[in-house]
Amino acid sequence: MKKEFPFYKSSLNGKRVNPSALIEERLNSSDKKILKDFLLFCSINSSGKKRAENYKRVMLQFKDFLEKELSKVNNKDFLHFAETIKRSERTTNGKNDVRDVIKKFGYWIGDQKEIKFSNLKLIKFEKTQGSNKIKSPNDLITELEFDKLIRSTSNLMHKTLICLLWESAGRPEEVLKLRWNDIDFIKNNVKLHSSKTGIFRITQYKEDIKNEIENYLIKLKNYDNLGHVSSIKPPNTSLLIELTTAGEMYCVSSQSDLNIKLYYTANKALSWTQLDVDPSNTSGDNKSRDHKISAAWHDPTNSIIHFVDCDNDGTADDYDVWKLDYTSSKSAPTVTEIGSDSGAVANSLFIWDIFKIGSDYFIIGKRSNLIVVHKVTVAPFVVQDTLAEGDIQNDFTYGIIVGNIYYSVVTDNTVRLNILDYDHNITTIAISASSGSIHPGVDFLLPASRNQHGVAYDGLNILYCIGLRKSDSKTFLFNYSISGDSWVLGGQYDVAIMLDRNAASGVLEKAFHLSEARVYQIDVKQITQLYLISNVSPSQSNWNAITDTYLQDIGGGMFEYKDFTSKIYDAEIAHGRMNTPFTNLVMSDEIKVEAGMFIQITDQYT
Repeated sequence: MKKEFPFYKSSLNGKRVNPSALIEERLNSSDKKILKDFLLFCSINSSGKKRAENYKRVMLQFKDFLEKELSKVNNKDFLHFAETIKRSERTTNGKNDVRDVIKKFGYWIGDQKEIKFSNLKLIKFEKTQGSNKIKSPNDLITELEFDKLIRSTSNLMHKTLICLLWESAGRPEEVLKLRWNDIDFIKNNVKLHSSKTGIFRITQYKEDIKNEIENYLIKLKNYDNLGHVSSIKPPNTSLLIELTTAGEMYCVSSQSDLNIKLYYTANKALSWTQLDVDPSNTSGDNKSRDHKISAAWHDPTNSIIHFVDCDNDGTADDYDVWKLDYTSSKSAPTVTEIGSDSGAVANSLFIWDIFKIGSDYFIIGKRSNLIVVHKVTVAPFVVQDTLAEGDIQNDFTYGIIVGNIYYSVVTDNTVRLNILDYDHNITTIAISASSGSIHPGVDFLLPASRNQHGVAYDGLNILYCIGLRKSDSKTFLFNYSISGDSWVLGGQYDVAIMLDRNAASGVLEKAFHLSEARVYQIDVKQITQLYLISNVSPSQSNWNAITDTYLQDIGGGMFEYKDFTSKIYDAEIAHGRMNTPFTNLVMSDEIKVEAGMFIQITDQYT
């Protein structure tokens, strides 16, 4: 018999499990019959499906607690149960639910065996009245816990409800019944209506949650020209890395610096400082890398970025891996060489990406005629798997991680898009088996520009990438279903897409047009289209790079994604045919709009 009545968790080693089902699988025929007969007895007075499921779950847990057959339960077992359930950290209601079932079982099994278990009287229910009331400040959530709640969701309604519950101390039903005319945005107060008392009360909320409430009402964001030019520009959008929305960024320089220098800005790219990323002092200026920086993996949770260097010019024989830790300082981060790999067949090495699975890091690329994945967490690097190149062309997109699998898009020599994945569960590289038959066509390949090799991810199942139609050189949006292993051809978009890894948690990736003044965001509802979120004009020519908050044009002009909600003066929501809602907006002429542009409006209306 267990010493404690345990909690039965619904996850094991990161995977969802049904603990009751696992216990049920181990029941012998005798226990199965007793359980079946007891549940039948209980159903006489309670026919509810949910109640029956609860009885079964508790009985299976009790069987696991006993660690013996149910038919062998004795009076001492009920004494031990009474003691352990009392010590349990379950809620009062939770403990009483368990007591109710076990007490019923004790009387029922006693009747079957013609035995009376005197210790059943020791299984006493706890009083619940007042047990959930706040008795001390320790019962209240802290500001840190409140901040965690806010960050745990990107849903505007959820954020608003959390803020109102926190600030007003209202009952859940009071907050859920609120209408916009109950909120005074000038006086910062809210009128709460109580069904319990039949009266209302007015309570204040702080200025700092006003934005969360107003954002739920209506939200318009667009790009604002910051009016300055960045002297540093990345070779592709993946190598402009946003650290904070306040304007701190790292950037690999693509100009005369040949992609070997890394810079830092704390003021939205108004000025830059070169970082020392050569701790071994082997480069000419003792600050730069020996080879071109080709890919990066940002781990914002731990304030670490891993980089891989490889010239990728057809003459490369080796590559380097290093990491930058900005925990203590963003302007003077700690740079650590992890290691190098050399000795490849001359002029045969191409490294396309670096990625993280669990706590380990890996690179993927091509060596001679093999596609390779190396584990590069520490030196010496370890080969995980290789795959004969076959008909795969030289280009890979950057990739995404789903679970323990890395997904990338490649082109084969029959001009088809294929999914290449590395499954770390079995350390195997593979080309999607069905891509040859369920592909978007035999006339598509990856664009030549590395800027168009980004892959976005909806967080659920769909990958987004750009493919080029060979017959007319037009580019299109493609999406790939991981679960269905199938492609869908979307609309024509000549865009560069952000990497999934460079978008903040809960934020969908953006994309910028390469020849027009348009910025988009992926659309999880209409997967063949992109949301047009801005048509602001670049200062010079076209766009060059994008992050969650910042946008850079080819000339280095910088733009910031800002809240322009205050520029909307009025919004009237009505319904048309088929009860379809529409709105008439009155807004400042500073906001450029056009057909197909996406503006988020959220409200409660009838």
